[in-house]
Amino acid sequence: MKIFNCIFLIIVFAILNAAARQQAMIAAPSSDSELERLYAVSVGRASDARKADAFYSLGEIYMERSRTQEALNYYLSSYNHSRSRKRKLRALERLSDIYYSGGSLGKAIEFAKEAAAISPRETKIAKKLSGYYVKADLRIQAVEEYKKILERDPDDIEALVGAAGVLESLGLYADAIEHYKKAIVRGAYRDVTLRVAYCYEIFSERAVAEALLKEYLAVHPDYGGFIQLGKLYYSSREYARAAEAFSSAVKINPRGREALLLSGIAYYKSSMPDEAAEMLKILLMETPDSAAAHFFLGLVLDSSNEKSAAAQYGAALRGLTGEDSLLAVVTLRMMKSSPTVLRTHSR
Repeated sequence: MKIFNCIFLIIVFAILNAAARQQAMIAAPSSDSELERLYAVSVGRASDARKADAFYSLGEIYMERSRTQEALNYYLSSYNHSRSRKRKLRALERLSDIYYSGGSLGKAIEFAKEAAAISPRETKIAKKLSGYYVKADLRIQAVEEYKKILERDPDDIEALVGAAGVLESLGLYADAIEHYKKAIVRGAYRDVTLRVAYCYEIFSERAVAEALLKEYLAVHPDYGGFIQLGKLYYSSREYARAAEAFSSAVKINPRGREALLLSGIAYYKSSMPDEAAEMLKILLMETPDSAAAHFFLGLVLDSSNEKSAAAQYGAALRGLTGEDSLLAVVTLRMMKSSPTVLRTHSR
């Protein structure tokens, strides 16, 4: 009976192993036999279409195996044997993706341009090419490519936002605003609203920028929005309102370094030293080597006649920046009205 049980178990294991091997063959067509078959097609007397397909499949297999250079060579061979538009496009897209991932923007653009020329109405390819142009800092070419997309589809939000971002980077704020507004009308909202508000601010339309930001924050009270609103107020010398906006950002992210620093500065400029000191001390708990926090906290304490404490932060700042650093030089000039800290720096 024991012998029968052992034989039975051996048979079961054999069946299970055979099933597992069969399943592995189904799930992994990129086996050595498959490679041999595809290679045989690629070097045999097959048609160009079959060779293009075989080379492309070889490229896919080697990409799965992270053998990028070999995959690249097979994709190139697939393209060279392609006669139909569809086969050319799929090879060109793979080639542009591989070169882009490898940091070769020039080659990525070359193949993406060829793909766009073969299929000028293919939006996906045009957007990819636009993105490559932006990465390569070829902003004029990027704008032109986005314009082609928008000529075909004026409601393409991604293209509107992309074009607006490039126009903004070129300093063409009126054109950027126009594109951002069109994107907002078509459904884009959050980040786009912040961008268009920034453009209005740069364009000296501060009232419009403020209205947009306040409307946005009423619906989406987020960290970045309050930071931007605070900067708008600060640049207009409305320090109390700036401090309020920055403090709202701190409430959203109590460890936000930018919000803590800016709120401390705004409170200082608003003659609210206690609030300023609180924010700056919290910042120093998070980042003890923040030269800016040491500098402004020294000013705050000096203005409150806490001379000894101010001197300590002044000395700490000197230790962080070094005597000849740009920050140290600027600090000496800015602190002429704070003699206690100035003496500390001069020792």
